[in-house]
Amino acid sequence: MNNDFYTFSEYMKKENNSLTASMEDYLEMIYRLSIKTGFVRLHELADALKIQVKQ
Repeated sequence: MNNDFYTFSEYMKKENNSLTASMEDYLEMIYRLSIKTGFVRLHELADALKIQVKQ
């Protein structure tokens, strides 16, 4: 099992602040979209962020 998972606060504690602005955008949008249903579909996230998902 890969142990490279970090919580938001763990990312922020790192010296190099490895949580990028893009990562923050993704996290915030996932949160906003999940408020109603408790989950987010990939195409909903892509539409909200105005990005294209490669298949």
